[in-house]
Amino acid sequence: MQPSHSKTLTRKFSFKLQHGISFSTVNGWEKKFCDTFFFCTVYNVRNILLKFSGLLRYQLYDCSEDSISLEKEIEYIRNYISFQQIRKQEDLVVNVQIDAAGAPYKIAPLLLVVLLENAFKFVSSFTDRDNKIDIDLTVIDNHFTFRVSNTTEHRQALKAILNPGGIGIVNLKRRLELLYPDKYEIAFKQEVDFYEATLKLELA
Repeated sequence: MQPSHSKTLTRKFSFKLQHGISFSTVNGWEKKFCDTFFFCTVYNVRNILLKFSGLLRYQLYDCSEDSISLEKEIEYIRNYISFQQIRKQEDLVVNVQIDAAGAPYKIAPLLLVVLLENAFKFVSSFTDRDNKIDIDLTVIDNHFTFRVSNTTEHRQALKAILNPGGIGIVNLKRRLELLYPDKYEIAFKQEVDFYEATLKLELA
């Protein structure tokens, strides 16, 4: 332990000589940094727990019905997006556009999150350009459109072409057939560095 302490004192002494700053000032900076780091860590953990508890509460209690108010489903996906942004902690641009204010419709719960999960799971990890997820939800009369797109890397695009639609997508299509027969459209678009999923519903 002693050698490490000596190295720390040597670095502080060298810094003081170069910049004419007292030990007490350097120590003060260290304390402020540690306090700020601790506060940010606690704040992030608190946010994660709050978002997660909201998601869990929705899945356990609100989703027991066959349909739920569109307003609640939108609140859920907003919380899900926020949770993923906090959790990932990386260079990711997420654009959200929701135009459904006051829409008095109901929707089957947990349909939309499947498409969101895929976007966050397979979004690119470029180091030389933006990694993006664009989310757009609109309701015009009873016509509902949910579009999610994300940047992808070449290897991810190749995998998606060879194996289109995982278990989540397969189950989503089955639910749509049961719940919205002849009242839905779902489409997927895959480019080399871009993936888009679009779901359209007729709501009641």
